[in-house]
Amino acid sequence: MNELRLSWARYFIKQKVKNQRAVGFQDADVAVIIGTMLAVDRPLDMMRTMVNIFSDSIGASVIAKSEGETLYPN
Repeated sequence: MNELRLSWARYFIKQKVKNQRAVGFQDADVAVIIGTMLAVDRPLDMMRTMVNIFSDSIGASVIAKSEGETLYPN
């Protein structure tokens, strides 16, 4: 019952720790695994955002050029 009162993130981490302990990981191993997941996710998310913004801007300029618009008017 106490697990239902936890936030979803704490509940998720608690379940992950339980599962990894059942497999045979020690507490330090679990901390390293979770820390690595949290440390790697942020830069990957920034890279995905950068690619998305770049491709959106290229697509917008290609469509603008095909419709005869000038990108940098004089």
